[in-house]
Amino acid sequence: MLTLYHLTNSRSQRIVWLLTALQVEFELIFVERTATGEAHESLKSIHPLGKVPILVHEEKNQKTILAETAAIIDYLAANFPQHPLFDCQNNLADYCYYKNFADSSLMPNLALKQIFARLVDVSPFFAKPISKAIKNGVDSRYLNPTLTEQLAIIDKSLSKQDFLVGKHLTAVDILMGFMLLALAVSMPNFKQFSHIQAYLQRVEHLPNYQMAVKRGKFDIVEFKDYWLKAW
Repeated sequence: MLTLYHLTNSRSQRIVWLLTALQVEFELIFVERTATGEAHESLKSIHPLGKVPILVHEEKNQKTILAETAAIIDYLAANFPQHPLFDCQNNLADYCYYKNFADSSLMPNLALKQIFARLVDVSPFFAKPISKAIKNGVDSRYLNPTLTEQLAIIDKSLSKQDFLVGKHLTAVDILMGFMLLALAVSMPNFKQFSHIQAYLQRVEHLPNYQMAVKRGKFDIVEFKDYWLKAW
C-alpha cells in the first residue's frame, strides 16, 4: 500500500503525477496549509522533516517512510525498474543530468527568487526600499541571467527531441515539468523559449498529467499568482 502526503500546488504535485503515470494504487492525503503557505506542523509526526512530499510504503510487515522528491523517485525506480518512466538506457547521460539538475541547479534559483520576494513582503514600510533594492540587485545581476542561461540550454535540447530524454515521458520530465511551468506562467520574457513552450503543451495534453492535475487539485490560477510574486 502506498500513501502520499500532499500539499496542493506544491512540489509534491510531481509525485502525484509520477504515481498516476505508474498506474499504481495509492492513497492521497491532503495536508493542511498554514497561513504562511507551509505544511502544517503535525506532518512532523509522519516524518521529522515535516515537508511534503512524504511517501509511505507498507508491505507485509515492513513500513518505509520517505521524504524528498528525488529520493522518492529513486525508491520507485528501484521498485518498478522495467517501467518506461525509468527507461534511460538510450540516453543515460541526459537522464542523470536532468534528474540532478532539477533540484540541485534550477530549483534553488527559483527558491531564492521567492525568498527575496518574501523578504520584501515582510519588511517594515521604512525598510521596503532597501529590501526591494537588494532583491532587484540579486535578480538583475545573478538570478535572472542564470535562469535565462539555464532555460536556453533546456530549450536547445528540446529543439532536437520531444521530451528531455528522448521520444517519451520519463521521470525527469515529471521532475522538471513543475519548475518549467512555474517559469512559463511568471517569467516576463519566457516566450523566447519556443521549444520549452511546445514541450509544455505536449505534457499538458498527456492523459496521466491531466488525471494528476485533477486528483492533486492543482489550481493553475493560484499557482501562477504564487510564482508571479517572485518577479
